[in-house]
Amino acid sequence: MRIVFMGTPEFAVPILQSLLESTHNICLVVTQPDKCKGRGKVCSPPPVKKTAVKHHLSVVQPGKLSDQGFYQDLKKISPDLIVTAAYGKMVPSDILLLPDHGAINVHASLLPKFRGAAPIHRAVMNGERETGVTIMRMTEQMDAGDILSAERIPISCEDTTGIIYDKIVEKAPGLLLDTIAQLEQGDIKPIKQDENRATYAPKLTKEDEKLDFKLEDAKQVYNHIRGLNPWPGAHVFFGDKRIKAWKSQVFSLEGQKGSPGEILDITENGPIVQCKQGAVILTELQMSGKRICTGRDFLCGYSVHPGDLFT
Repeated sequence: MRIVFMGTPEFAVPILQSLLESTHNICLVVTQPDKCKGRGKVCSPPPVKKTAVKHHLSVVQPGKLSDQGFYQDLKKISPDLIVTAAYGKMVPSDILLLPDHGAINVHASLLPKFRGAAPIHRAVMNGERETGVTIMRMTEQMDAGDILSAERIPISCEDTTGIIYDKIVEKAPGLLLDTIAQLEQGDIKPIKQDENRATYAPKLTKEDEKLDFKLEDAKQVYNHIRGLNPWPGAHVFFGDKRIKAWKSQVFSLEGQKGSPGEILDITENGPIVQCKQGAVILTELQMSGKRICTGRDFLCGYSVHPGDLFT
């Protein structure tokens, strides 16, 4: 097939790579514009662009997909299929209807659960027991198209977002290639999504990064921490010092021993912290500007005592 690939972040790179290693022809790569950061406004290309350039593929970075010039360029290419993976913008219907085989998307959840920008983070933060990869037909409504194929991936209670990300990235390319082969042969029967079961995974905000011992019980704090590992990290304050919590353990606690956020005791693994209900041991921490350390090393390096508060 003549394929137009649309993607932007690192997640999309192995998927693009699998298409490059297949018999299909990647006639164009569409990715978001370079981002300029810092005081010097140094611009860096997205990971998909780096990969495309490395393999001498044609790359475009339209500011708006609604631009008629971009549409006409796609029309001249006359692709058989559009494949998207974490492109980052909604694709207009006139573009979705261009290819004979339409447009399909690789989504990192078992749809209709966790539609949206942060499905892996939200699944782990929510304490889900499984997630997966779904290949779906694209529509103008976010992640609501018919399901073409899906593969389940279990989430253990120790898994972080980083671990689940790696599992999904490993599974997604093969599932996509199998799905494209079935599309070519006309062997797929699309399944409509059940709107009554739809949930959403909005983009992470700065508020999502904050641990709140007053509102979250021990299990929620534990899931919150592993759901933001390895990026962007959950944080609390100790006095005026911002601290990221990277790992924790749920601590068996009967009754309420202190105020939420209060350090109940010091253990060799780290401080025990009272939650809304129950308590957690913070076993891997990082003071702002410092390296990640074990809870034990944190206690050795800073003056921490029972009765002190994390806020």
